[in-house]
Amino acid sequence: MAKLKKISKNIWQLTINNPKTKNKELKWININNAGKYEIEYLRKEFNFRLPHLQVSSAKILVQRPIVEKEADYIFMALHFPIIQINENNKNNINSDITVAEIEFFIGRNFLITMPNQNIEPLNDFFKLCKNDDSLLTYQFESPAILLYELLEKITLSCFNLLDKNSVAINKVEEIIFAQKQKEAVSQILFLRHNIINLRKTLQNHKNIIKKLIAIESDLIPDEQIRKYYN
Repeated sequence: MAKLKKISKNIWQLTINNPKTKNKELKWININNAGKYEIEYLRKEFNFRLPHLQVSSAKILVQRPIVEKEADYIFMALHFPIIQINENNKNNINSDITVAEIEFFIGRNFLITMPNQNIEPLNDFFKLCKNDDSLLTYQFESPAILLYELLEKITLSCFNLLDKNSVAINKVEEIIFAQKQKEAVSQILFLRHNIINLRKTLQNHKNIIKKLIAIESDLIPDEQIRKYYN
């Protein structure tokens, strides 16, 4: 089983060590609410480039997803759709689909994730990796496989967002049949905004994954990347 270690209030490390594999071990470090302490920790422990650390500590989202190769790690920033309940809506129809960001640092024996918001699928998978030795990650002890399984979990969670939108569409139909045209138009525009946000956010992943596959680096073995990411 994996070992969980609390490095600080916002830094948790999960060490995956399968005695049946030749690899030494795999570390997954998840950092929430990154501030000066967390950035300094990464600088001292891993010597990451300053521009990448600045992206991780910025309060605003990067304009577009990023994947960049360095000598001893790969840096990636991706956007993900998340749901945000509109508390002012009495009928609870409006649930905003907004954009969250995760920065990834991928090394030979580690994956570091830095979400800028609370992303439930990421938190759930972190807990799962602690207890489930049937995962591909436990089998291969590879940061590339860990990244693959994490991205798969987060992407699959987007279907829940679509389901919530479908429920909202049904409620809009009820409003239309009740001949509340003004309210219906407002809700339709809101749902359209949600769908556009969801589609635009996920479309960018395709190009980033292509770039990741094309990177020539011993950090991510080709056979692992191509077999699963394709």
